[in-house]
Amino acid sequence: MRILQVANGFPPTALAGAESHTYALAQQLAGSHTVQVFCRESDLTRPDYTIIQDTVEGTPVTRVVNNLLDAMDYEGLYRNRRIEQIFIGVLDQFHPDLVHFQHCVALSVGCIEQALVRRLPCVVTLHDYWYICPTTNLLRPDLVLCPGTHHGPNCFDCLHFAPAPLAGATFLPGYLRWREIIPRSVRLKVLGWLGRLRARAEGSGSPLVLKRADDMRGLLARSSAIIAPSEYVKSRYVEFGISPDLIRVIPLGMDAQQWTGAPRPAHATDGIRFAYVGGLTRHKGAEVMVRAFMQAQGPAELYIFGFELPGDAFAARLKGLAASDARIHFMGPVPNQALPQALSSMDVFLMPTLAEETFSFVAREAILAGLPVIASNMGVIPEIVHEGVNGRLLAPGNVDEWAACLRGLIERPEQLESLRPRRGDLAVRSFEENAEDHLALYQEVWQT
Repeated sequence: MRILQVANGFPPTALAGAESHTYALAQQLAGSHTVQVFCRESDLTRPDYTIIQDTVEGTPVTRVVNNLLDAMDYEGLYRNRRIEQIFIGVLDQFHPDLVHFQHCVALSVGCIEQALVRRLPCVVTLHDYWYICPTTNLLRPDLVLCPGTHHGPNCFDCLHFAPAPLAGATFLPGYLRWREIIPRSVRLKVLGWLGRLRARAEGSGSPLVLKRADDMRGLLARSSAIIAPSEYVKSRYVEFGISPDLIRVIPLGMDAQQWTGAPRPAHATDGIRFAYVGGLTRHKGAEVMVRAFMQAQGPAELYIFGFELPGDAFAARLKGLAASDARIHFMGPVPNQALPQALSSMDVFLMPTLAEETFSFVAREAILAGLPVIASNMGVIPEIVHEGVNGRLLAPGNVDEWAACLRGLIERPEQLESLRPRRGDLAVRSFEENAEDHLALYQEVWQT
């Protein structure tokens, strides 16, 4: 089978979740099928729409540069006719039997349309909520959850806020850190038209927002099959208007081997060691966690393994907030391969997210490490963390409730034993098994 994978980026120049998943899947499939990749490339040293032909470990990759410098209207953030023309050229050159759209952000949702016009089987993976929300995470600047474009919100509030200096990548991860990759003059121009659209939107029900929802819903409904990484993501897209019969739940692949034989945590006698792994960002709930821990007095330590953008104002304020508590330690980012060793010296894992996670590798990794997980009761988390069995589920953003939970564990550490996960409690699909799941679906839609 000739399989074309489409993604918003691809290693080695893009290493986030969707890109890494696309890479792992392409590597697994390449052994018995012909695989090619079409992706977006961010590169301010090259003009937009430059085509870069590449090969990554034997897989041909066509990269199209798009720094979003000419996305000067709302539709331009999800449709790009020039990229679609380049994509048509790839279809004509490669002649795929099937096209798998891992992500279309910073490319064009019209690429799905072009494949459908040619009657090609199309599979779409829902790595996040981008088809429902232009900023991908259904979270407003005030950290209030949004129901999605189909409910007619004023998306321009979020888009206008997103490139602002304080927000950085927090609310616009799909558009790849505007503050860093887009020149100031261009950002000011974008903010100008977003501001005008925001004023005309009158708070809700903007025709542009509703049209985007209709466009996305229509293209997804015409796809051959849709993949969701979790039951929760499936439920959100069913609420969006997609038939549940069209959506298959296929969990992402993981390298569980690195946890085999990893040392199991042994509780310290000098106080509980809490761990956090993730970004130092507002929507990950890092401030909620720090404030709750500072309220929970007693013999305990908080180790924060987190990355931050250079010069980010929020991360600086967070460190300033924690500076008065010597029990809080900022450890910097931890490479994935070093995570088993880092977590082996911890007692409890904290996941205070304020956004609806779609899969959560890190929650699964914490359980594989044998750590009870204290997490926000939202999104996919209840599929992984079970109250009183392998952790606790708390109200997102509720500092007092989080503080009470942490204080209870500090005062009665013997509770940890009843919450500690056991090996084998968590089912994890390997990269090989994930590829088999995909191939079975490919064969099904290809033959129909």
